[in-house]
Amino acid sequence: MVLIRFPSAANAETFYHSDEYQEVLTIGLQSANRTMFILEGL
Repeated sequence: MVLIRFPSAANAETFYHSDEYQEVLTIGLQSANRTMFILEGL
């Protein structure tokens, strides 16, 4: 499990959809199963 804290859900979504993360995600999806959740108020 990996937990990453962002200032807001909008920041998390911006990160997720960034070109840089999408490039890494493409590689990661070939080697691991992933489920992502964005939780607010923690």
